Amino acid sequence: MVWQRTQSIGKVSMPFYGMLLSLIVSFPAQSEDAWGGIRLFEADLSAGYQTILTQSDGVGFAKVDFDVNTMKMTWEVEYEGLTSPLTGITLHGPAQPGTNAVAIIDLGVNGLKSPISGSMTVSDAHVQYMLLGWTYVLLKTEKYDHGELRGKLDTVPPPGFKKTKFN
Repeated sequence: MVWQRTQSIGKVSMPFYGMLLSLIVSFPAQSEDAWGGIRLFEADLSAGYQTILTQSDGVGFAKVDFDVNTMKMTWEVEYEGLTSPLTGITLHGPAQPGTNAVAIIDLGVNGLKSPISGSMTVSDAHVQYMLLGWTYVLLKTEKYDHGELRGKLDTVPPPGFKKTKFN
């Protein structure tokens, strides 16, 4: 069973991301906030998000945790229904929604069998791209070497987040 996203925070303006990024980068030791020092990201994976025509019934879900204090990123990716064997899974950025970018992190270093998991220490640039919403997960297969499934990483609200008419 592939995970399903449980909620969405809707549209958030770019100034908000800039403010959030400056707080994280400027004060990394002060992480006792609503998130507890951990930032969460999720992506629904589908052929429909691919920028090149791709016909696949495959689906997937990516979950990424980022620890502000250690700069450690941990991920888990599940998928099913691909048209051919998986050949690679990567995190790409920086990219505005609907555009392409270079691979910046190989998420398949521990193997390509679902679920795929791993962790690594990341750079400030990687964090900035994720917080700005400029990263996506891409699954490449033998049939679709340009990528069969794709999904933009979105931030997940902190525990106790109350949705209002303004967000």
